[in-house]
Formats: sequence, C-alpha cells, structure tokens
Amino acid sequence: MTARERIIAAAVELCGEIGAAGLTMDQVAARANVSKGGLLYHFASKEALLGGMIEGFMQRELSRIEARAAQPSDFPRAYIESALEPPDESPRLISGLIAAAAGNPELLRGPREFSRQVWRRMVEAGLSPARAAVVCLAVDGWIFGMAMGHMPWGPDDLPAIRAEYLSLLEPSHEDALVEIFRVALAKLDE
Repeated sequence: MTARERIIAAAVELCGEIGAAGLTMDQVAARANVSKGGLLYHFASKEALLGGMIEGFMQRELSRIEARAAQPSDFPRAYIESALEPPDESPRLISGLIAAAAGNPELLRGPREFSRQVWRRMVEAGLSPARAAVVCLAVDGWIFGMAMGHMPWGPDDLPAIRAEYLSLLEPSHEDALVEIFRVALAKLDE
C-alpha cells in the first residue's frame, strides 16, 4: 500500500470513529504512520484530504458496480445491488462526508460527477433518461437513509425491498416513472 493509500485508509477509519468534523491532520498522520510533512506532501489541507477520501470512495463504488455488471446493459441492476449491499464502512464514511460537505459544499463536486456518470451509464444501458433519474434518486434515498441510520426495517425485509428496487427497471413502470419525474421537476420549478 502506498503512503497516499495508507493516509486515505487512516482518514476513513478515523472518520468512522470520530466523524469528519473532529478529524485532524495530526491524527491521520499518526494512524497512517507517516510524518506530518509526508501527509502534507499528499494532501495540503484537511479539505484536500476529505476530497481525496471522497474521490477514492467514488472510485471504489464504481469499481464495485462494474465488477457486478458482466456487460454494459447490466449496469442499472449492478448499481442497485451494489447500493443495497454496501461495504461495512460506507454508512459511517458517508455520514461523516455529508457533515463535512455542509461546511464545504465544494466537497460535493465528486459525488455530483459520480451521479452524472452513473445516470449516463444507465441511459447508455437502455433506460430512458427519466427512468435513470428516478432510479438514481431512489438509490440516493437508500444511501442517505443508511448513512443517517434511518433504516426502520430489518434484514428479513431486504429481499422484498431489493425486488421493489429492481422492479424500477421493468418496462411496465415507464409511464408511472415519467409522471413521477415530471411532477418532481414541476415542484422544483415552483
């Protein structure tokens, strides 16, 4: 593992333990077993480190999705399945990064690009733009709920939830999804 990878891994661990707001460069350097100068060589500031964590997380998530998709048309299903089976550190990391982004909206640039890339890949896989948007929004809701600890259902409910998510990919829902998307856009315009 490179020094940069060790630094990011240490920062992810610490974020999970104490949150992004409490994260200090000294803590990260100590946990990664690098000098403060070595840390600053790779990340000149805490914001740069948080940005590196977000970038790394997005790259890992895209790799997880791509590993599930045998061909490009499998991407939407792989995206849903990956979201419903996140790595253990995801909820803590995501909630910490959401909190950090509240103080620095620039940190949302990576997640915005990730969302655009996922949406584009779903459209390329054959979903209509409206359906791809609704799937993205539904998955974002799941991820946000998971990160905030708002998951009142239990493990026994997951197969039915998974089936409902996957049903969003079925052609029979096209008209309803387009209407939901149209109403949502109209509300944004109000």
